[in-house]
Amino acid sequence: MTRQLLDETIAYLRKELTSIHYDLTWADGAQAESFRVRQMRLLAELDRLEALRRTMAAPVTACNPTSSAYSASGISAER
Repeated sequence: MTRQLLDETIAYLRKELTSIHYDLTWADGAQAESFRVRQMRLLAELDRLEALRRTMAAPVTACNPTSSAYSASGISAER
């Protein structure tokens, strides 16, 4: 899953959870229970995706061994 897709999915889940929160204010009985079950499942999925986002490796920029950064640090690019 790409980072962008992950962020979009997280945003969607947050929007759905907000909607369910408002729906629970008027729902009762079986309908309220249904909303609560959906809310718990969405919260679990949101937690999982946020944990995945935190553990995703940040993109690593390629290092050019002949760049001036190596020269300035005294590291020789030739071996």
